[in-house]
Amino acid sequence: MSGERMYSRFHGHSPDGITEVEWEAEPESLVVLGRAVAIEYECDKSNGGGDGTLAVYRHELHKDDLLLTDANGRMLVVVGPKLRVTERGIVN
Repeated sequence: MSGERMYSRFHGHSPDGITEVEWEAEPESLVVLGRAVAIEYECDKSNGGGDGTLAVYRHELHKDDLLLTDANGRMLVVVGPKLRVTERGIVN
């Protein structure tokens, strides 16, 4: 799936623009930092009951979800057995 398509599914509208970010290849390994307890973020998601204005969303995570980082400590990754990002948002 393309980044634009994922953005549209998640936000309920097409992106206003695209920002390029320098990105290295996938990390060779990830380091477990601990159990991921919750994710909280702010966005203008217009699907899932939102009206397109900024709102804070908080998701309590499953007891088996983990927070990891790359060897440089510049990437955070949350991995879980049932964790998915869909048009409804983050579901677990």
